[in-house]
Order: sequence, then C-alpha cells, then structure tokens
Amino acid sequence: MPYILPITSSEIEDEISGLKSGKTAGPSSIHTEILKLLKLVISKPLEIIFNTSFSTGTVPSNFRLANVVPVFKKGSQTCLTNYRPISLLSIFNKLIEKLMYKRLIRVLEKNNILFHKQFGFRSGYSTDHAIICITDKIQRAIENRNYSCGIFLDFSKAFDTVNYDILLMKLANYGIRGIANEWFKSYLSDRRQTVSVNSAKSVQCNVTCGGSVLGPLLFLICINDSDLFDFHLFADDSNLLCEHKNILNLEKTINNELCKVHALLCANRLSLNIDKSNFVIFHPPQKNVQGLKLNLKINDQQLNRKFFIKYLGIMIDSNLNWKKTC
Repeated sequence: MPYILPITSSEIEDEISGLKSGKTAGPSSIHTEILKLLKLVISKPLEIIFNTSFSTGTVPSNFRLANVVPVFKKGSQTCLTNYRPISLLSIFNKLIEKLMYKRLIRVLEKNNILFHKQFGFRSGYSTDHAIICITDKIQRAIENRNYSCGIFLDFSKAFDTVNYDILLMKLANYGIRGIANEWFKSYLSDRRQTVSVNSAKSVQCNVTCGGSVLGPLLFLICINDSDLFDFHLFADDSNLLCEHKNILNLEKTINNELCKVHALLCANRLSLNIDKSNFVIFHPPQKNVQGLKLNLKINDQQLNRKFFIKYLGIMIDSNLNWKKTC
C-alpha cells in the first residue's frame, strides 16, 4: 500500500448517510442532520479535500483537535478512574477516518495479516466465534480429563495507549509504506485536545496516544504479534489457554508463557490492569480443585483466581456446565 486509493463523491455520500443522527459533534463540525441534507452539495468539495489529504500524506490540523468530555460510569463520582473520557472530533475527521479504515482493512484482510484468532472489528467475525473457539478447546481438555487454565487479561485503556512510533514501524512492516505511511504519521502527529466539564474548558494540550474511528483497528495491528501465543482475542478482550494432565506442569507452563507475554507488552509499551486480570482452572467433574492453589504471576504480580468469569457477555465456570448466569 504505497499509495491510497482515491475517494469518490458517491462513496462520501454513502458514508454521510450511514452516520448516526443525534451524536454530539466535535470542533470544526456541523450537525449530522444538516450534513445529511447537504450531502449532494458538499460531497464534491469533500472529495477534493480528502483526496488531497490522501495524495499528499497530510491530515488537516483541525481534524486532529479533540474536545474530551468525561462521562461517569459507576462508583464514586469523586474518583477520576470512574469516568470514561469521550473524544469528540470533527465530523469531517470521522468521515475521512471511515474511508481510510475501509482501505486499510482491505489490505490487511487481502494479505491475511491479522492474527487468525483475533475476532474483533473484522467482517465475518463476532463474539460468538470467539466464545465457540475457546469453549470448544476447554471442552476437549475436559473430555480428555486434562486440567486447563484460562488467563483472562485486561489491557489498561487499550485503544488509548497505542504508541505511535511502534505503530508506524509495524504499519511499514506490513506494507503500509510511502505516502500511506506518511498519512498515518500526519494523522498521529501533533494531536491536540481540550477537556470540557460543564461550561469550563481547559487549554489545549498535546496528545501522544489514542485515536477514534481508526483507534481499534490500529490497536489490532499493535498487538498482532499475539500470534506467538495461544491467544483468543476479541479486540482487547484477551484470553490465554493452556492444558496439561499434571497441574504442576500446567502451572510451570503458564508462568513461562506469562513471562513471554510480559516481554511482549513491554516491547509494545502496553500495560495490564492486574486487578482485573484473572485465571480460571477448568477441570473434569471427577477432579476436585477447590483447595488447589496455583501461583501464577506476571511481572512478579499475582493473578487472582476465579471459579467462574464473565467473558464477552457470558459466564464461563470451571466445569463448563453453564450453571452461572450474568
């Protein structure tokens, strides 16, 4: 992908039609409903602007300015970690990102670049595929009367912690070079944001990580070397599964794998939320593991054991008997 396929005005019109109404617009925007009414008029000027961006490898600076609004999730309202930062970007930036997303995913899928057990943000893949893949492997281990252990890792603010320099190198390694790589460099460079709370707004500050429409796909590229492990991934929901007839050998195997996972995270400058990273020992009903203790660590930090866990919206228990409900 040394160059980027040109955009047509009809393609822009289709993307405008697909925008969700009622969404809050960011800086340098117009209301979605107005944009839809004007799509036949505005699509040609946007075609010129977007194709100029693609052909020169430059993203307009106004497209890289975000207004961040903290949205409360749950818990104490005085705790900053209980707020989710929502970045509002220009609606025109959203359009150009959607158009680039289509071109980038086409290259990745055509060349079979993405890890085959990555089920997130890909056409033809779903949470059902991810759940079936992991539960089938657990079921086979139980039928063979083996122990198996699932490590459920929680990446810390995954989409917002992608390192730009590493990402650009990986894009080049996957063939996104020349003007195309320059475009992503421009898209990721000199990003700025302000934070709005009620009527107050902060001064602009530089942003060194994160993204919007392209963010999840760029994160998939960043962790694409997860194919070195028996990972099952749905975007940032990751599971590492190992099995063995002997529980002590299983513990040793998993800790060796976790050392490699930690090295991978360090290389990609990603971090885990250890408090939300857990493991479950799966076993045949004939084997009682209630008092069994496994000492599993990553970077000398102990992982918590669970007897059932919520994974992609379903509860998976240690016997795979589906008695637990969400």
